[in-house]
Amino acid sequence: MERKKIALLAVLVCILVSGSLTSCDKDERTIPSHQEEGIASKSEGNDLRSESLRARLDVVPSQALRGTNFRFVVWISGRNPQNKKAALRFECPDGVTRTFDMQADGYDVEMAFFVLNRSLSQYGEYRVSAYEKVVNGYYNLFCSERVFVLHPPIPMGDNYSSLHVGKGVMYPRNCTAWVTGKVNEMWNANSFQNLIDNPRDAKHWKNHLVAKGYKADGNPRVGDIAFWEANIKGCSGSLGHVAFVNNVSSDGNTVYITEYNFPSGERYGTRTLKRYGARKPSEQFPTAFIHVQTRRN
Repeated sequence: MERKKIALLAVLVCILVSGSLTSCDKDERTIPSHQEEGIASKSEGNDLRSESLRARLDVVPSQALRGTNFRFVVWISGRNPQNKKAALRFECPDGVTRTFDMQADGYDVEMAFFVLNRSLSQYGEYRVSAYEKVVNGYYNLFCSERVFVLHPPIPMGDNYSSLHVGKGVMYPRNCTAWVTGKVNEMWNANSFQNLIDNPRDAKHWKNHLVAKGYKADGNPRVGDIAFWEANIKGCSGSLGHVAFVNNVSSDGNTVYITEYNFPSGERYGTRTLKRYGARKPSEQFPTAFIHVQTRRN
């Protein structure tokens, strides 16, 4: 009898140990890693967050002249794809954000497809972000693209006398007056000079304009302000220098600029600048390009 009790007790111990091991194995298999799945709980909000990680936005083309039809395509994966809706938000060059609903373009077992064909009217950079339309508004899908509407080449030539050059604000027949006049001409306005706070020397222009929402980088586009910091050998003195970009090569490595008061005297001039292989200091590529093709509100 004692031998039977001992055997029965051993069997019970084995069952308990086996069940414990099985339970641990099951937990490790079925509870996903938060890092891998991108979710922290089973709440509805986090489920949407996990789905957003599998959304995608494509744009063709990424840059083109005004009048071109851009095609925006969004994919959203997740449950009930047939019930999903999507929209795009455009941060436009004028500083205004606009939202457009997308057209459903079919779905499969776990993916919904949306499309929007649209021509963009403002010159400059658009930042486009995809959103899912939900009951209470819009859910950010955390995917975005930049789209550029390019300005056509602007004819070279000295038309200083017909420009709004910021009279009484900019120093006459200087680089800052010329660029002020060319931007006002591009905008069909007489207001650019109001954006340039004191001090108005060219070396401060980048900071003044970036602070007002305009973007600056190393990628030239027609209608940009070419900007040199102060004391660039052969290109700028202690006050810096600015010029106007009339044309850009297709690869972005050659710019054609017009300017005043360079290299000396209050006179009109032109230069062709290459990003690589400048043979003399005066051909040095600008420090930055300030994108001002469209006036911001």
